[in-house]
Amino acid sequence: MIAKLPLTDIQKGILFEIKHFKGRSYYINQELLHFNVAINISLIHKAFVSLIKKYEILRSAVIFESHYPELAIYQNIDLPFNFYDYSDFDNDNQTELFDSFIKKDFTEPMDVTTAPLMRVSIFKFAENDYRLVWDIHHIIVDGASVSKIIKDLFIIYSELLKSEAYVVTKSVPHHELYDYKIPFDLNVAKEYWKQLLRNHEISAFLPCNDRKNTISDKKNSRTIYLTGIDYQRLVNFVKDNSLSINALLQASWAIVLSHYSNNENVIFGSVRAYPKNITQNSVGLFINTLPMSFNINFNTTVIDYLYKVREQGRKLRDYVTVPLNQIHEWSELPADTRIYQSIINYEPFSLNKTLKSEFPEIPCKFSSRLDVPYPLILEVIDDTESLQFDLHYEKGFFSNEYMKSFLSHYKTTLLQVISNPDKKLIELPTVDDATLQKIVFEWNHTAVDYPLDKTVHQLFEEQVEKSPNAPAVVFKEEALSYKLLNEKANQLAHYLLQQNIAIEDPIVIWLKPRFEMLISILAILKAGGTYVPIDGNTPPERTKHLLQDSRPKIVLTETVYLNTLTNLIKPLSIKEPLIINVDQSQWDNNPKINPLRPIQSSNLMYIIYTSGSTGKPKGSLIEHFSAVNMALSCSHRLKVTSESRILQIASFSFDVSVAEWCMALLSGASLYLIDKDIFSPQKFVRALKQHKITTIILAHSILAALPEIDLPHLKVIAPGGEPLNQHTLTYWAKNRLLLNVYGITETSVCSTMADCTSEKEVIAVGKPLANVQIYVLNKHLQPLSPGVIGEIHIGGHGVGRGYLNNPSLTQEKFIDDPFRVGNSKFTDRKNKLYKTGDLGRWTGDGEIEFIGRLDDQVKIRGMRVEISEIERTLEKYLGVEKAVVLIKEVAAIKQLMAYVLPNAGAIIDTVKLHEYLGGCLPIYMVPTQIIQIDELPLTAHGKIDKKKLLAIDVDVLVDAPPNNCEITEKICAIVRGMLQRQNISIYKNFLDIGLDSIMLVELSMKLSSEFNQDVDITVLFTYTTIDALAGFIKNSSKASKNNDSFDSINEFIHKRKKH
Repeated sequence: MIAKLPLTDIQKGILFEIKHFKGRSYYINQELLHFNVAINISLIHKAFVSLIKKYEILRSAVIFESHYPELAIYQNIDLPFNFYDYSDFDNDNQTELFDSFIKKDFTEPMDVTTAPLMRVSIFKFAENDYRLVWDIHHIIVDGASVSKIIKDLFIIYSELLKSEAYVVTKSVPHHELYDYKIPFDLNVAKEYWKQLLRNHEISAFLPCNDRKNTISDKKNSRTIYLTGIDYQRLVNFVKDNSLSINALLQASWAIVLSHYSNNENVIFGSVRAYPKNITQNSVGLFINTLPMSFNINFNTTVIDYLYKVREQGRKLRDYVTVPLNQIHEWSELPADTRIYQSIINYEPFSLNKTLKSEFPEIPCKFSSRLDVPYPLILEVIDDTESLQFDLHYEKGFFSNEYMKSFLSHYKTTLLQVISNPDKKLIELPTVDDATLQKIVFEWNHTAVDYPLDKTVHQLFEEQVEKSPNAPAVVFKEEALSYKLLNEKANQLAHYLLQQNIAIEDPIVIWLKPRFEMLISILAILKAGGTYVPIDGNTPPERTKHLLQDSRPKIVLTETVYLNTLTNLIKPLSIKEPLIINVDQSQWDNNPKINPLRPIQSSNLMYIIYTSGSTGKPKGSLIEHFSAVNMALSCSHRLKVTSESRILQIASFSFDVSVAEWCMALLSGASLYLIDKDIFSPQKFVRALKQHKITTIILAHSILAALPEIDLPHLKVIAPGGEPLNQHTLTYWAKNRLLLNVYGITETSVCSTMADCTSEKEVIAVGKPLANVQIYVLNKHLQPLSPGVIGEIHIGGHGVGRGYLNNPSLTQEKFIDDPFRVGNSKFTDRKNKLYKTGDLGRWTGDGEIEFIGRLDDQVKIRGMRVEISEIERTLEKYLGVEKAVVLIKEVAAIKQLMAYVLPNAGAIIDTVKLHEYLGGCLPIYMVPTQIIQIDELPLTAHGKIDKKKLLAIDVDVLVDAPPNNCEITEKICAIVRGMLQRQNISIYKNFLDIGLDSIMLVELSMKLSSEFNQDVDITVLFTYTTIDALAGFIKNSSKASKNNDSFDSINEFIHKRKKH
């Protein structure tokens, strides 16, 4: 050994990741030289030996003789060099053997403690066909150094061919350059990086994807080229605008990352080289990968944006030698948070072109690959005639088809940028033409010729003619035939007409589930009115708002609600409606024939209220033809026939009820009512068995709560309202049709359905129903590629008219359909889109995957809940200063948790507060728990720390005498020494008590030595506290010794001491 040098910060980072990702061959450059000429194996070996003599970095390895890892430089080393003669094998065997070697070689980790950190293998295929595989560890050289070494290899080999002798020229000793630093002002640097990364918490690091983000055994790769005229246009553009190709590549990468993440804040790593005047006479690791962070204003022009990217790139020159962990510290990010996850690397030279021009007598094709622990890497090679784009991606993150589209869009964006410098960024396409055609047109080609010129009650009357004596509605063992139901509805309709109701007059129905509910609905529709259902269990304050907002002309109710209704109406500032008690049947002598009132399918059919973001429920206006389209499309997908028996599960004040009764009564099926006052899973199942129900629509949580018993008559289940879990799907999908349903009250209940099977990896909500269109858009209403999360927009015949008495919200949520303009394919669709506020994405096969809510609106037990409405109601309570409501899953069940901050000096009686909420909100909106807090925990960015709130009700551990006292104390002693302080917690995460990633490597070494067993870095990421780690060490046996240097820390420490 001739020298020992401290590892540079970049080398420490690589060492940490090698340890962290144990068993994966990260950071090994595999270089392949394919010679089309006979090769002198002995001279090639001599050339490599000469290179090792010339560059001392090639004689180095990592040692662990002190507390910190170091780089040892040795005087002499033996080069691992192997020759394989394949010339006697046929072509197929040659290819099979070589491919097998290449794959195994690339995945074979390299022992960083044994010099040299390189190995050479040569294969003879034929007299003029040789392949050389050279592996060298990235911890000692960068890509530019690899190219320099290979060029030197050719120079030396050429000289040896001439004279078989070569005098090694001197190079700058590595120890003179290894820790080169560019000077900078510490305070200025700290403020720069802190500001640059201030949006890190909300930034995108990778394109969205629909996979599980698992690290696979290797990356996949895809390559495309930019050549000819396009390349020359690019070169001219950067020259004319005083830009660099690198800046242009980075700018386009940021745009595409933004398009494919639907996030205007993006961060990625950019590979930067040290100044050439420093590194030109030596080789080593003279690069750094620094973060670039952009908040892209898509209303700026392309050229102005490019100049901003250029300026950030120039600024990086000042910090090219600043270690990433220092930037991490300055930016005040959590210790376990990566700054970036994708990397772009521009190589402004082509080794192949150099070798071809300078060594024509040695025809050779060079290729290279390097695996690093980042999911997405773009390498761009510039040979002055073309650009080669090599995209490397984790196959556990991204599908091949997705990355094909991504890379194609990157090239398209690059060309769009140089072609449209004066356009705004928002004018650049977010997807390529093929993808646009697919997601906007092909997947939305849903036209079906339904009788949308007819009203719901007209189609019901047609069913009466077809099957007058068939049971239409069944309740408590009694049945009404289609004929009798129609006659009773007609009698009430004539009575309503006698009250001079106008077309679309709102009429409230406040009834329990019973025959009269269906009679009233049909009667109102036949009379031309709009029905407004109110559930009998609705809290008084909410009921008053519904009455005040809808201003009904008539209220249909029953005896049990009369007094309550009268008292609720009295204080309202509305014209007192006519209250009709259906129990008195004042219309029994009215005509039984269908009223002849002319009603259009475009007339209003019903108003159903949903939770409102302003704290007040809002009334959704749905027309007849929208309900007809929904009912007929759902009937088709749920295979509803005249033999079907549908259970009416939903409250009639909930939009799903419309689908239930419309599907039944427009298909000649039977609708079964149940008494909601006695609802329980057991009684629900009993009703399914007793009535031999064939078809149900219900919330996922209700389905999950049902006893798992045999129900042979139940053929179709359509759950919706909440994400469907795999266990529920697996059980209930056996031997029946299970359809996952998605829809919004404002777009007529149901918009998509998916056939669900247990084999599906993603439980999607399916494809659009007939005459419905679905778009996943960004905030600029631009379509997003499959896999990218955006807001779901719904178009077509299901879109409602808007909100009652709320023109501003209607204008905000019901927007013009941008895809209808000039589009002859869908001239029959409605011209509005509804902005759902739901997040979703297209899957690769044209289904929608529901992700969550843009705002705090969620679904509990299938009911839509606006978190802000609950919070505002809480804050109206005397003594409550601030309230935060969150969702917590307990035993796979979603629960509402309320955290209330009292006014100074106030004490909140949570029992009384619960009672107050019960009088103001529906039961499904009342939080399960109310927790009084002393202060609101905040994040570093000043936002409410929801994670800390959710952890409040968890028992907090305090430092108590541990069970593993001796082991614990030894670990504590090591950690105290590293941190140079006595006060540490054995229950806090290592990162929280002050250890960074580099120190964890050191801790791993010290623990392994102290306890004489392998305490690998991966163990520290599993057992993340001193207490947990002490338990692991106590219970684990000594690691078995083997030749893997990373499987026995002590062994390789001992081995290095022999050198």
